[in-house]
Amino acid sequence: MAYKAILIALLLLIPPLLGYFATFLALIVILLATLTISWNFMEREAGWVSLGHSIPFGISAYLFALNPFSILAAPLCFLIFLALSVAGRTLFPFATFIASIFLWQISHYLVVDGRGGEEGFGLEISIPLEVVFVIASVLFLSSLFLVEIVSRSNLGLKINATRDDEVASRSIGISPIHFRAISFVLSTTLAAIAGFIYALTFRHVSPEIFSPFYALFPFIASNLAFNKRWACLLSSYVIVTLSHWLSAVVPEFHYALYAAILMTFAVVRKNAEDL
Repeated sequence: MAYKAILIALLLLIPPLLGYFATFLALIVILLATLTISWNFMEREAGWVSLGHSIPFGISAYLFALNPFSILAAPLCFLIFLALSVAGRTLFPFATFIASIFLWQISHYLVVDGRGGEEGFGLEISIPLEVVFVIASVLFLSSLFLVEIVSRSNLGLKINATRDDEVASRSIGISPIHFRAISFVLSTTLAAIAGFIYALTFRHVSPEIFSPFYALFPFIASNLAFNKRWACLLSSYVIVTLSHWLSAVVPEFHYALYAAILMTFAVVRKNAEDL
């Protein structure tokens, strides 16, 4: 346990010592790692695999750009997931991904007071990068701690029960829809908070925040972290750093990276099953 804490501390404390660019890149990593933790909770504890976690992430960023006070409505994004869950666990990943692509496309046509569209919305709020970095770091650590506490609590056990067998859980008085909604609320709220801090970081929000890069990122990063929450920060560093440096050589390199990670883990999982 000690080595995990030391590694996380190093990944959070070293970037500010390396200058502005390293801090900026690490800030993006931390926010996407928080997004991954929120995704991991919903998948690991509740059993719902989302391929559209850019939905709460992006909606909160857009709401904040349009009106800072409207960010209070961002947690209601759980209602979108709750509605899509009617499709069932098997189709839920496809439903969330399609929904994220829909928002990606339609956001190109969102114009308010002559602003928006493909260029997106700028933010007039300006906060020093170092301050935003500290806020993001606190959010990451708080999210990690909160999710671990909930997972080991009585609430977490009930969510697990609905994941394992909804019929059996219903027979002992546990409402699947009730605890599904709770898991969605926690997951989407953390993602929404990360989204509006992301908007603060760039001081600009564009349709790209709903793109497949963000929609699939938590799924890829969680796989790369071997489904370990504490390792989501490390896997996010790997994906973001490689994507940044190699996209200049190979455009849209992150999609090739996604494919490589998925294929590698498919082979690893297959070999593990054969042992």
